[in-house]
Amino acid sequence: MHTAQTRLLLQVLLAGSGQVSGSGQVSVVDLPVYIEVASGTATLNTISCGRPDMSTSTVTLGVTPGVVSAWIGAVSDADMTNYRSEPNPGPATLVNLAPLGIISGLANASLTNLTATPVTFNYTQIQNATKQTTSTTDFLSSLLGSLIGNLQLNVNPIGLGIGLPSGLTGRVSGIVTAALTPVDQLVAGLLGTLGIGLGQADTWVSGVRCSGAVLVN
Repeated sequence: MHTAQTRLLLQVLLAGSGQVSGSGQVSVVDLPVYIEVASGTATLNTISCGRPDMSTSTVTLGVTPGVVSAWIGAVSDADMTNYRSEPNPGPATLVNLAPLGIISGLANASLTNLTATPVTFNYTQIQNATKQTTSTTDFLSSLLGSLIGNLQLNVNPIGLGIGLPSGLTGRVSGIVTAALTPVDQLVAGLLGTLGIGLGQADTWVSGVRCSGAVLVN
């Protein structure tokens, strides 16, 4: 099974201008951005039993914040409601130059911690089931920066493709790259409005037992 806490599909229209190699024009780039925020994982690292003084007991978890993935691609309504498998979108049409051809693009990028973060709970925190939040720290650039850096563009001629100007992919790449900051701000603002923390995992420990072994169901 595959699920996510949040799924967003944004259809961003980027305005372009200027001629490409003396002919043809890229006026609009249609950029579909799909973002998926999944759950985090936690493993039990150590239990320190403070017998006979139970108040000195501690529990340490290894916490990896949930993976945040993003795609530029053709994501359908069915993909948005598919909870059995991870999305695997195909290339999306970014620029339609009909009747000459189209420019398609596909990219995927993810952010997560490279290693689990140790999170220790003292006995008071355990008794009160106090929540601790672990944030992602191991990425060097924004999610969208990595995504656009991975963008693969292809020119797909219609018919013989006669009249298609050269340099199209470079022009589209320039338009998309120039829009990185405003699109990044748009996505961050939208997620903030929805109260979504990227790359965060909340964990808590509700009990610790340091006496003899017991069977649990």
